[in-house]
Amino acid sequence: VATSAVRLFLERARLLRPDTASDTVALRTVARVCARLDGIPLAIELAASRVRSVSLDEMARRLEDGLSVLGRGGADRATRHRTLEAAMEWSRDLLSATEQRLLTELSFLVGDFSLEAAEALHGTRDGVLEGVGQLVEHSLLQFRDSGSGGRYRMLETVRRFARSQVRTEAETERLRARHARYFLGYAEDAARGRDTGFPGEVLLHLERERENLGEALAHGDPETRVRLCAAVWPLWFTRGEVSQGLRWLRIALGAPTPISPARATALYAAGSLSIFPSDHEGARRYLREALDAERALGNPFGEVRVLNSLAVLSIE
Repeated sequence: VATSAVRLFLERARLLRPDTASDTVALRTVARVCARLDGIPLAIELAASRVRSVSLDEMARRLEDGLSVLGRGGADRATRHRTLEAAMEWSRDLLSATEQRLLTELSFLVGDFSLEAAEALHGTRDGVLEGVGQLVEHSLLQFRDSGSGGRYRMLETVRRFARSQVRTEAETERLRARHARYFLGYAEDAARGRDTGFPGEVLLHLERERENLGEALAHGDPETRVRLCAAVWPLWFTRGEVSQGLRWLRIALGAPTPISPARATALYAAGSLSIFPSDHEGARRYLREALDAERALGNPFGEVRVLNSLAVLSIE
C-alpha cells in the first residue's frame, strides 16, 4: 500500500480524532484498510471520517465484508460523494444497460483476466470488446498490455460493488457456473499441451490464471473440482505448494464422484504430493486407490505410472 494513502487516512482521521494512534500496529491496520479500499482517495476519506465511532480494527474487519462501514458523508457533500457506493452508482448509471450487465458479469472474475475470459462470462463475444473499452474509459476496469496479450483488472472495491448488484441466488450460481466452465476448459487445454511436450509453457499459462483457477475450485461442483485438480496439480508440484495442493485434492476427492481418468489422476496427484510432508501411509493409500482406478479404466500407462511411484515409495 502506498505511503501516501496511509498518510491521507491519518491526516483526515486526526482532524476528527487528534489522538488517532500511529504506532506500528495501528499503521499496519490503516494499511489494511487502505488496501481494501484500493487506495482510492474518496474511499479513504470516507473511512477516515468514521474514526469517531468505529475503531481501526473494527473498520478493517468490516471492510472485509463490504463497504457499508463507510456510511454517509456530511450533509454538505454532493449526493454522489456521500459514499463510495453512491459514486459508483453514478458511474454505473453512465453506462448502457448492456455495459451495466457486463460490469456485473465481470465481477465474478478475480485478479486480472483476458478478453476471452470476459467473453465467457458474458456468454457471447458480441459487444464485449466495445463493452470492456467503455468500462476502461469510465475507470471501472484497468487495462495493461502484458506482452502476451492484454489483461484487464477490476479494483476490489469496484468488484464488490458490482457483485452486490446481483439480485438473485440463481443469477449468482449461473455466473459461477460459467466461470468454472471456462477455467476448467482452460486448465484442461493446458494439461493437454503439457502431455505434448511443452511443460514450461503450460505452467506459465496456469500461473497466469492462478487466481481464477482458485476461484473455480472454491465454487465448482464436485466433478469440476476433481477435473481441475487433475489438470492443475503439476503447478502445485513444481512451485512447491504442497499444502495448498493437498488441501484442494482432499476436498475434491472427499466428495463421491464416479471413477474417471480425472479422478484417477487426482488420486495419483494426492499420492505424489503426500510424499513430501513424509505422509508415506497417506501416499500409499492414495496411490493404491489410483491403481485400482487405472485398472478399472483399462489404462496401462496410468497403471505403470502409479506402480512406479509405489516402487519408489517402498524404497524410502
